[in-house]
Amino acid sequence: MKVAIPIFCFVIMGLFVFQPLFGQNWWEEEKARQQSGTIVTYEGNIGGNGVKALANYEHQYMEFEASATVDMKEMENEVQAELMAKSAAELRAYAEAAKFISGVMVGAVYNAEKTLAKDEQVIGKVEKTLVKFARKIEDKVEWRNNVPLATVKLGVLFQNKNGLIDMVIPAIIEQTHQLGISPYQPQSNINPPGNLYTGVIIDARGLNVSPSIAPMILTGTENRQVYGSLTVSRDYAVQNGIVGYYKTMEAAKSDVNRVGNNPLVIQAEKTAINNHHLCINETDATRIYGADLQSGFLKECRVGIVVD
Repeated sequence: MKVAIPIFCFVIMGLFVFQPLFGQNWWEEEKARQQSGTIVTYEGNIGGNGVKALANYEHQYMEFEASATVDMKEMENEVQAELMAKSAAELRAYAEAAKFISGVMVGAVYNAEKTLAKDEQVIGKVEKTLVKFARKIEDKVEWRNNVPLATVKLGVLFQNKNGLIDMVIPAIIEQTHQLGISPYQPQSNINPPGNLYTGVIIDARGLNVSPSIAPMILTGTENRQVYGSLTVSRDYAVQNGIVGYYKTMEAAKSDVNRVGNNPLVIQAEKTAINNHHLCINETDATRIYGADLQSGFLKECRVGIVVD
């Protein structure tokens, strides 16, 4: 075991030595912003291990925390013990964050049975993305009964710099098709609206919405997608995120970078599939479809959702 320790440490160090050095302080900037109610915390069990995660859907980032310890009988001193405990916690954090994202944040969002995603290939791709782009924002070691307990916290953006959405969109599209969902088409010819709309805001207050990394706007018998992974441009989704979440209508309308200066406002009727997605009536679906024909805002992800 002791012979393998230097090799193990070298592998861990290699994961970080060859990471791109962005030079941006995006994590500090995001954390400095006013915290919103569009924050979801998760504390549970994945693969037999306890996990803690926090997802901020308004500012589109996630924190993930994992802990690990070592067998002191295999350690030569306390310094080595702390180093190995941190290394083990880092490995576990990356591996379990990938499972968390692939399962809880993707699989459960698109699966009525709330089962975890079992596509190991998807999990592997997500983990590679995390290793390349996630930031270690905190690590600490506590000694308990003469044994080190290391805790590591990772930070990762959903969109833009980290490419996380780019990795999960294929799996999301596949699961969307498996649910029998297809792009919305109006039942009759429509007349374009008089106003030129620059985006759309869905008012979902009072519906107990659970934010998602890739929500859908549905109509009909919840099998026609007015907006979602089947309608967006992948490039825009990766750059901007599929939607923006807001706590107030004023905040949504003021985000002109997302919804423009003249957004169409639509009232959601109910939630769908574990409360992650929204349903609107046929009339409003037709209004969005017609407005989008004029300005093409859906493919550019110019969609906001107001939640409680």
